[in-house]
Amino acid sequence: GESRIDEIAAEYNLPVLAKLPIDTRTPALADKGAIELCDTDAFIEIAKKCGVCVVGQTGNFAPADKKLYALRDVTATVDNIPLIASSIMSKKLAAGANTIVLDVKCGSGAFMKTEQDAKALAECMVEIGENFDKNTAAVITNMDTPLGLNIGNALEIKEAIEVLKGDGPQDLKEVCVELASLIVSLAFNSSQQEAKRKVTE
Repeated sequence: GESRIDEIAAEYNLPVLAKLPIDTRTPALADKGAIELCDTDAFIEIAKKCGVCVVGQTGNFAPADKKLYALRDVTATVDNIPLIASSIMSKKLAAGANTIVLDVKCGSGAFMKTEQDAKALAECMVEIGENFDKNTAAVITNMDTPLGLNIGNALEIKEAIEVLKGDGPQDLKEVCVELASLIVSLAFNSSQQEAKRKVTE
């Protein structure tokens, strides 16, 4: 429906710092449980204008995955590598991605504790992607220590923006450049060196 931000702010004596222009048709469809009828042209326009568009999945996106995860939970197979791989890849494939680069975390802060398990998961996911004729690659990155310097959504987003500007902590920057270069290399069939040059320009 229509925005009530000014009314609510006045009721609680709060200042309105910013307003985002929202197409009221989108939340109206969400309220009716018919988000699939949303006109996706708006998202495409945002992506063209801003260079990025962040959207979330609905319950209708790879619906079998949620049921399979619940089944894995009660059958003590949550850590089964083929099932983890199929869960992750089902969403990537359902989204229609042609190029898929996977950051497989390994170490004390990750689900895959050993390099051997991380490698097995990476290989399994890459094989699934290639079986669907997708440009697929995986990078195994260390999670024995946290990346970057910040903790918490807002601070981590701020840090990510700094990296996109070419600044930010060196460890986070290195991982981001490596992943982005791999995406560019696979998507445009260029060498990693050329892709890295484009990413860091």
